[in-house]
Amino acid sequence: MERMVPPGAARARGLRIAATIMAVTGITVLAVGCWLALQTQRFQAAALRAEGEVVRLTRSGDGAAPVFRFSDAAGASHEVVSNVYTTPPAWRIGERAVLLYDPAAPGDARPDSFAGTWLLPVALLGLALFEWLAAAVLFGIARRQARMP
Repeated sequence: MERMVPPGAARARGLRIAATIMAVTGITVLAVGCWLALQTQRFQAAALRAEGEVVRLTRSGDGAAPVFRFSDAAGASHEVVSNVYTTPPAWRIGERAVLLYDPAAPGDARPDSFAGTWLLPVALLGLALFEWLAAAVLFGIARRQARMP
């Protein structure tokens, strides 16, 4: 004799699986976001500041990123491409900016701005929060579905 699973219980099981996947994904995204935030904090603590100038824009897809030229504390000149692409371009050629750079790796300089330093860690932490909220909602719906006949 085969046991019939009520439709509400079957739907609840699927929702619990989806919620569990979202919760685990949220934990993973949180871990990456925390690691990036820690790396950013360490970078800012060790970084030196230098004034740079946008010498050109580089394009990728629909966005553009500035290419900065700056001189480090030893007087060596460096060019770095920002990792932040925007549409329309957020920078103009000739515009000046304060850059942060690690003296041991000046080629990894970044603009001293929220987008240049904290955007990715904060976005990942926000995504993790969204994943957990969505998982909580799905768990709640699954609970209600399980009670239905």
